[in-house]
Amino acid sequence: MPASLIRGKERATESNLPVSTKGRGEAADSAGMRRRHVAIALFCLLVFAATASAASQKLAAQGQLAPINTTLPTATGIAMVGQTFAGSPGDWDGPSTKHSYQWVRCSSTGAACTTIAPATDQTYLETAGDVGNTLRVVVTATNKNGSAISTSNPTLVVKSATSPPPPTTTTSTSTTTTTPTTTTPTTGTTSTSTSTRTTTPTTTTVPTTTTVPTTTTVPTTTTVPTTTTVPTTTTLPTTTMLPTTTIPSTTTTVPTTTTPPLATYNPIWFQANGGTLCGTSNLGSYAFLEGGPTLDVACAAAKTTGRALFYTSPWEVNTQWSTGVTYNEALASGWLLKDANGNYIHTYGSASNFMADFGDAGYQQRFIDNVLARLTANPAIDGIEVDNLASAEPCGWPIPTKYPNGSAWQNAMLSFVTKVGNVLKSRGYYVMYNSSGSWSNNNPCSGDDGGSFTQQWYSRLGSTGGVSGIMYEYAFQDPNNITRLMDSSAPGAYMHSWSGWQKLGQIANANGFDFLPITWGSSTDRRVMQYARGSFMLDWDGIHGAFGYCVNPCYTAGDAYNINWASDLGAPKSAKTQLQTGVWRRDFAKGIVVVNTTLSSFTTTINGTGHTIAPTDALILPQ
Repeated sequence: MPASLIRGKERATESNLPVSTKGRGEAADSAGMRRRHVAIALFCLLVFAATASAASQKLAAQGQLAPINTTLPTATGIAMVGQTFAGSPGDWDGPSTKHSYQWVRCSSTGAACTTIAPATDQTYLETAGDVGNTLRVVVTATNKNGSAISTSNPTLVVKSATSPPPPTTTTSTSTTTTTPTTTTPTTGTTSTSTSTRTTTPTTTTVPTTTTVPTTTTVPTTTTVPTTTTVPTTTTLPTTTMLPTTTIPSTTTTVPTTTTPPLATYNPIWFQANGGTLCGTSNLGSYAFLEGGPTLDVACAAAKTTGRALFYTSPWEVNTQWSTGVTYNEALASGWLLKDANGNYIHTYGSASNFMADFGDAGYQQRFIDNVLARLTANPAIDGIEVDNLASAEPCGWPIPTKYPNGSAWQNAMLSFVTKVGNVLKSRGYYVMYNSSGSWSNNNPCSGDDGGSFTQQWYSRLGSTGGVSGIMYEYAFQDPNNITRLMDSSAPGAYMHSWSGWQKLGQIANANGFDFLPITWGSSTDRRVMQYARGSFMLDWDGIHGAFGYCVNPCYTAGDAYNINWASDLGAPKSAKTQLQTGVWRRDFAKGIVVVNTTLSSFTTTINGTGHTIAPTDALILPQ
């Protein structure tokens, strides 16, 4: 939806059957409910499939981590102009790790490093500009969960071609033991599309046979920082400690452009329930996948480097399937909410659907236990999507007596995110929420017409620490008429407040989580595809989140991949610029985006060619 607005929805549950509801008090679509019963038998097999040991659970969590360096990269060769150094990636923990290289030129002590452009091969041919300097190789390791950087020790000082040839050096080898000279490691961090994780230093050895002409010897009891000029006669110790994810010096600076973390992936994602995810033909193109049932998601996860998530809901309980907690568990424990008349609250207009007490600590723990069991049984899956994380109960539904107003409801939702999200994240899993915010004057039907309530809600969610990413459903469109797109003509009115809703990406990133908007449309509607994707790209930071497109009927229609919304534009080259009021442009390494949010056509010239962009339309121009 936006989850709390319920302006129209067709959503599938863990049993892979779609549910359709209408917004602002409109009646639910009973046909959607009937379709939801088709795969009950399959779901029943899933609910009881997961009982794994604690060791298995730990292994599953480790499978969700970004690469971790265990042995530093090396640079091996003769330090002389015209000779070649060869880089080795070192050793890394983590699944399916790929490596990229960047050579940097440093001072004679290995400090003050600068990028050598375009030295990005595994080998490097030394030039006259290297004379008197040392070299390092910076390795970026990437897998489905993120990326990490590690840097070799410096080489010997590069000599001119007329100098006597120095010995061949390896920056990190040998098992010979001597009394170590201790260096103070620098704590490094790894930056991924979703989180920041502190890594620990690893032990690196330097061969005792690597020596240079005699002058002085550094005593083995002296603490030598990594930026100290080592005398030219010192035999370097074999147990020097260096950090695994940063250049080993508190003063050495390697610019981020050496191994840019930006745009290491094409920011697109896809969701499909009904057991159709695994059969999607373009799985390898997506940064995120979401669906159900669990076995279908596990199958898809094995075919992609993207994050794979299965569907859950914080408060939906059904008598025949589970989206987190089963009906029998909720009934036996008193976790079903009631209205002011003492009646159980039925959701989506179905007698088999109940609203669960998502704010109850016992309910939250049972949700965690059940989800972890399923994740442990399916270690290829990276985490969960939590649907309907609304800041208000859906419009037109009975209000639970336990949460009678906006403040009570929101506090309960925040407690769910705080407990559930932080536990799952601590185990290495990704937690995505489908959420928006609306509750004005305790009226859940008031909506969030300008986006300001949702902006505030995102900030409150960020304060919990339990969020990896947030989905914004029906991004930049009318949920009840998906071909009608938002414009910027009248801020404060829902369909005319493009800028307020487009800002959600900035708010999400500022609060430390991914922004994951998704738009619905036909398989051929170029305008809807490019307007929504372009709106996302205008403020994409190159690191967090992705844009999704869902072919209507969403979740069951199959692969939505189309070059009109899925083209890879590369890393952002600059911030967005306003060409005129309501018309924005942004340049990327592989293309250009221009978005016209006005009600009039706009003409612009790009590389000598004129382009006219219709009202509420966009130009995505790969280059």
